[in-house]
Amino acid sequence: MLKGVEWRSSSMYRDAAKGEAIIRAPEGQRIVEMALGFAHVMFLTDRNQLMIIGNNKHGQLGSSPDRKAFFRAANQTANNICRPPCNTAHLKFKSIRAIGNESWAWTDDGTTYRCGKGAFWSESTMVVVPRSV
Repeated sequence: MLKGVEWRSSSMYRDAAKGEAIIRAPEGQRIVEMALGFAHVMFLTDRNQLMIIGNNKHGQLGSSPDRKAFFRAANQTANNICRPPCNTAHLKFKSIRAIGNESWAWTDDGTTYRCGKGAFWSESTMVVVPRSV
């Protein structure tokens, strides 16, 4: 089991705990970095593409708010839901981090993106985090 991951609510996590979930990178790519949130997993490929799978209850997958209902944790399999967050396919990410129900990603130029639900913010699509002045 993974500390802090609510695996009982997702068939994908239950299968993974039994060694039955296989996650593949997109065709022709390799997974080079992985980050685990409470109920989602982020992947970064060798082509700097971000993929997120898991429960989207708090918007941590970065899909649009009107699509939340289509991402029920009980119906997910690793291969049919692994996709980049909405409006990010053109971006090249260099690092990722998952914190609880939050997803964070950084591009080569230092731009920070986030989605999910933090203590004082909530975003259901990947948005740019303003740099502190």
